[in-house]
Amino acid sequence: MKKEQALFDLIHSMTKGEKRHFKTYTQAVEGKSKAYLKLFDAIDRQKEYSEEALKKKFKNESFIGHFPVVKNYLRNLILKLMRLYREDKDPKQRMKAYLSNCKILRSKGLYSQAIKEMEKGLKLARKLDMALYIAQFLNFKIDIISKSQYMMASFEEVNDLIDQKEKSSEDFLVFAKYGCISQKVENIIIRYGYRSEETRKRIQEIYDLVPIKEVAETHSPRMRYSVHQVRAVINYCYNDYKQYHIEIGAILDALEANPLLLEVELNSYISTLNNYCLSCCYVSSLEFHLEQCKKYEKVILKYKNEKYIKSEIARRLCDARFGYIMQYYFSNKMYPEARDLVFEKVSEFLNVREAISPFYQLNYYYVISNVLFFSGELHKAQEWLLMLQQHPDLKKRYDIHSASELMHLLLHFELNNFMYLESQLKNIRSFFSRKNRFYNFEQKTLEMCRELIRVQNGDLNKTYKKHLKIFKALKKEESSVNAFEWLDIAYWLEQKLKP
Repeated sequence: MKKEQALFDLIHSMTKGEKRHFKTYTQAVEGKSKAYLKLFDAIDRQKEYSEEALKKKFKNESFIGHFPVVKNYLRNLILKLMRLYREDKDPKQRMKAYLSNCKILRSKGLYSQAIKEMEKGLKLARKLDMALYIAQFLNFKIDIISKSQYMMASFEEVNDLIDQKEKSSEDFLVFAKYGCISQKVENIIIRYGYRSEETRKRIQEIYDLVPIKEVAETHSPRMRYSVHQVRAVINYCYNDYKQYHIEIGAILDALEANPLLLEVELNSYISTLNNYCLSCCYVSSLEFHLEQCKKYEKVILKYKNEKYIKSEIARRLCDARFGYIMQYYFSNKMYPEARDLVFEKVSEFLNVREAISPFYQLNYYYVISNVLFFSGELHKAQEWLLMLQQHPDLKKRYDIHSASELMHLLLHFELNNFMYLESQLKNIRSFFSRKNRFYNFEQKTLEMCRELIRVQNGDLNKTYKKHLKIFKALKKEESSVNAFEWLDIAYWLEQKLKP
């Protein structure tokens, strides 16, 4: 983002309610003649930012000589009024307002009023289990009642408050520690991928940390929620979907049991519902899974005007109505049902794919092509696989990229394109070597394809049986579990051996 475009991006990110609040406030307090109000309207009407057009429009205005100053003032004013606008809607903003009110009243010597504001903020902070804010409000109270001649307190009272503040401070540090652990795990996955030995080694080191092995009942709800988050991520990395499902369910229970906490953590709640639907694909009955997809859709529609949801509503609704149902069939090898669903509802994806981020687009392209391949719809599978392989962001999804290259080989074997297949084997081997992704799964797949070409007119069943034994053994290797989820070659070989 260019620096000069920051104001444009901020204004165009505002909701109708925020813009209305801004204009109402500035017109009532400042009047309509202010330069920054004129500038706000002009930028709001622009489709693309053009500073040159703005300077031309306002060439006769006095502020054009100090245009950067006016822009900076307008930006700060917008942010200030957005904080005020959100104060009633966002509990965190209310707590910040209570703290600010406390400081103002204390500076005026209005200690009793300051204490009342503090008590309101402390009550809200405890409802939300926000340890940092609890400690701040307690610190404020201690400061007033221990030092002010206006409000005297006994030694025991002050000491009890100090103990409470110390406990809240410790709770916050633990909460922050869990957050850091979660970020470290995500950083490992991004850097080394799910399948590398380095990933498993580093994640095991984190998992061996005592704080995340058990969720102590003495922990506050928010801290238990954080522990479940970390354990969920780690279990997902280990492909332990049963435990992953349990951990995600525990997070949902914690959020749904506290409506105020859910309001503050709405983004986390939506993401957790998303992850719960994903976990259901691996461990739940179809009936239960469909119920969760319906629930997810209902929640998305309920909060559709929230900024976080609004920007992703197309993808999330597509996931709830089509994507996660297809994923369930895909994960459970229910290929006829998955194929029928693709033919019936693929328009759900096609109608919104431009509004979906490339990360999720790639997932849809791959799963659809895989479903069609295993359903025997080879030419349709080839069409979707081609769209996937031509996608400009495919290289960013190493898991899908690798699986698509291998499925490409199997597809051409099924289509009897043996000359093309043979020419591709060397290229794909070189690709895996360059990318440091030449694991046992990839190596054995290439060896199998090479042998299948050699015996194409011979006893293929004997070759299928030989490699089925090899791939069944590979399924037990930790580094291969994730690869089988994307492309189950053992299943493909079993189908080839069926009469």
